[in-house]
Amino acid sequence: FPNITVDLALEQRGLSSGVRVRVDEGGLGKSGAEVIQELKEGNPGVWVRGSGDSFRVAVTNLIDGDAEEVVGRLKAVLSK
Repeated sequence: FPNITVDLALEQRGLSSGVRVRVDEGGLGKSGAEVIQELKEGNPGVWVRGSGDSFRVAVTNLIDGDAEEVVGRLKAVLSK
């Protein structure tokens, strides 16, 4: 996706390890906070942690099929 940067976010204890998504607000047309809110309000709701222009998607507790659901929601929100 244009206007999005994604990198691996590893934590020493692994509880929140996953990917960090950084949003270029000017290019995307919405802030990181707006993306977070849209993810929460969607169906299914995706809860992420973040602030400013970035948020983290933790993958530690995902079960079969969850990753595809999360990716689908991210694509939907980031392509609007």
